[in-house]
Amino acid sequence: MALLIRCTVIFVRRSLPCGRTTSRNSTQTRSVSFMQLYKVLQTTCAIFGLSCLCIAQLAAQVVDDCACAKNFDFLVNTAKVNYVDYRFRVNSQNQARFQAFTDSLRIQAQKASGPKCLSVLEKWVNFFQDPHFIIHLNVNSPRNVSEVLAPVEQSNLPGNRINEYLSTLENKTMGIEGLWLYTDPTYLQTYQIAIIKDKKKGRDFAGIITQSRSGFWSEGQIRLTIQEANGVYKVNYFDEHHNRVKTVLQPGKDAIQIKGVGKLYRAYTSATLVQNAGTANYMEITTITPQTTYIRISDLFYQHGETISAFLEENKGTLSTSEQLIVDLRDNPGGMYWPLNKLLPLLYTHPIRDPGGVILASEDNITAYSRLALRGGSYWQNNLYPTPLAMLDSMKAHKNQLVVESSDDTTRMERVMPNPKRIAFLVNENTMSAAETFLIPASQSRKVTIFGQATRGGTLSGGGNLLAMPCSLFKLYYPMLRNTWVPDRVSREGKIIPQVRIPESTEDWVTFVLDYWKQP
Repeated sequence: MALLIRCTVIFVRRSLPCGRTTSRNSTQTRSVSFMQLYKVLQTTCAIFGLSCLCIAQLAAQVVDDCACAKNFDFLVNTAKVNYVDYRFRVNSQNQARFQAFTDSLRIQAQKASGPKCLSVLEKWVNFFQDPHFIIHLNVNSPRNVSEVLAPVEQSNLPGNRINEYLSTLENKTMGIEGLWLYTDPTYLQTYQIAIIKDKKKGRDFAGIITQSRSGFWSEGQIRLTIQEANGVYKVNYFDEHHNRVKTVLQPGKDAIQIKGVGKLYRAYTSATLVQNAGTANYMEITTITPQTTYIRISDLFYQHGETISAFLEENKGTLSTSEQLIVDLRDNPGGMYWPLNKLLPLLYTHPIRDPGGVILASEDNITAYSRLALRGGSYWQNNLYPTPLAMLDSMKAHKNQLVVESSDDTTRMERVMPNPKRIAFLVNENTMSAAETFLIPASQSRKVTIFGQATRGGTLSGGGNLLAMPCSLFKLYYPMLRNTWVPDRVSREGKIIPQVRIPESTEDWVTFVLDYWKQP
């Protein structure tokens, strides 16, 4: 039977011009539709009395090509055609350097496989320094993502020994030792990490995965190591793709801030993780002085949009009677910024310029936009794309050109609200995408001051599309849309530059803002 299956696979490979499934034109190979392939496999499996699982397995063997060179060429060619910022980030000043860089990686790709292939693909993507242009790993692939993840150190301590050790700590709520929860903002995977003393060369502590629901990390693997010297905590942190990031952390009673990564929140029990546990508490409102209200919004994910909007509406009375308002957008990875529009009446002082956008009308982007046009509910009601069907007609009429998706506009309101008189937005290097984009209109208010550190750099483009690559383990995420205007507050890399920089050594940013406001 195994021989028959292998022969069938060879027959299918030779009988059909198998490449990518239809829906896109390819200069590399003719393509066969999924239904054509499905019918051949269905007939073959029926002949041999095999199940539907056979169809899926055979299909995966036929179309799944993880040759690194092929995936690298797909990445480069697809970006040239679809990625809206490609023509802006590759220019006459860097063209020769970029081409040499691409050629060198293409040579590496011819010999690379597994983790080295992923590294080559990510190196090329990282040239663009765009947080919206990334390689995604497909956890739903018939292959195992561990094939392309670099090996990491495994702890030799069993879970029960770790829990026994933690139970002996005199004060479980102080210091960096203990159980912590971390949610990755890209894949929304939540992990429980035990940080314990582990004195070895180059480290004093190790962060060990004790609970995981993802395919990227498993229990017992070491996610981070920490070296402490004179109150400074140097960290080797490993991201979802097992890339090492050298950084530092700032300890706290209930949260650890890892620079460039985000926050770990203390878990007071070792209870089993619930899905997305780390994103459950994504909103907070507190009165910190009689005159000051603090709100924290930790993400703007689509599924949370209506809830965030309702939260701001419910607390409108408190917000509109506070003389001072602090809006904490630190570590907010973005999503959709329309829920924050509830804040516009509070911060409005004069007409606000709203930048328009252009979309690259490639075949893949037209297909993606068509899918969006079919979505109903708040997706369109909240004016993410005001006229989707008319937009599609324009894109089809101007293929492979930049098409105006929306024109510059001006927001005018009838009155300026007396309160809040002062509004602070807190941002850091993990504030990105929609959380950054909202600061474009917000920063134009005379009431608003942005405090903190430069944001990630996702204000120039957005409207992401996710494309399957020849290897089912990889997907390419890239932006289709680009803003036509950004204020001076935005750097050339697309980062929001705060008016008042808060030093990295500052532990209490809220107190920093209050003290700043007290200055004459």
